Formats: sequence, structure tokens, C-alpha cells
Amino acid sequence: MQRLWAWCSAFLGLVIMVVDYVDGAILGTWFDEHAVFDAPDAVGEFFIAGLGLVLLVGGVLTAVLPRHPADHSSAR
Repeated sequence: MQRLWAWCSAFLGLVIMVVDYVDGAILGTWFDEHAVFDAPDAVGEFFIAGLGLVLLVGGVLTAVLPRHPADHSSAR
């Protein structure tokens, strides 16, 4: 079940990155057409893309790397 959630978070991260990229491309095209030099601050866009990247990489690594079973034995 953990691997399923890992792949879901990786897919969500990919979707976030693609939507953020498309939104940035549309915004850049609008700025080019209207010759506006007062560009809004792009820190939010980079933050959202970074969040998507973290979800993507974390999800893939969690799903692909082998898990070690927890040692639940009480006798030592």
C-alpha cells in the first residue's frame, strides 16, 4: 500500500510541475504580446514547481528503493 501512495504522490508532483510550466508559458506569452515590463514576482511559481519536484522525486524513491522489514523481536 505504501508503494501505491508513493506512486500517487509522484504522479501528483509531475502534474503540479506540468501545470506550473504551462501556466508560466501562458504568462510569458502574454507578457511578450503586451510588452509589459512590470512582471509579477515569480517566487511563488518556483516554490510550487519545487514542491512538485520534491513530491515527484520523493515518491519515485519511496516506490523504487527496497524496504527493510522492521525488527519487532523482543528477544536479544
